[in-house]
Amino acid sequence: MKEITMREMRCGAHGWEETGTKKFRLVSRWIKVRWNYNPTKRNSLWDYVMDEDGNRSYQDGFNPENGLFLDYFKWNGRTYAVEQFLAYGNPFWNPVTYDFKDENRYPHWLSGYDETNYYHPISVEFDEYMERVRVFEEV
Repeated sequence: MKEITMREMRCGAHGWEETGTKKFRLVSRWIKVRWNYNPTKRNSLWDYVMDEDGNRSYQDGFNPENGLFLDYFKWNGRTYAVEQFLAYGNPFWNPVTYDFKDENRYPHWLSGYDETNYYHPISVEFDEYMERVRVFEEV
């Protein structure tokens, strides 16, 4: 699909600095984020299920009594949990961001990357309401 050159910003000792560009390929259209309010332990994304307080199934304090939540989307024959994407732009564990402007000069930012695929990770951009997602691959 479409190849996009994005601006790379890194957080350093003096704040955020532009450090160059990186190419990504847009490989999907907008995909609807879905919600599962009754996931079971047999769900392949069980590790990303949260209770009403935001505790995951493997954390102390996890309490399924008041409901469970799983936000996910499907792309390319696979199901991805929203929570499996590590956020770009956190100065402590991922001090980098990528952004670009489309042909109408509208700004876009990559939101995170898939923590489960080290060799060919995908990155995602969420819309402003976290209701839709687009998938990008690094070129």
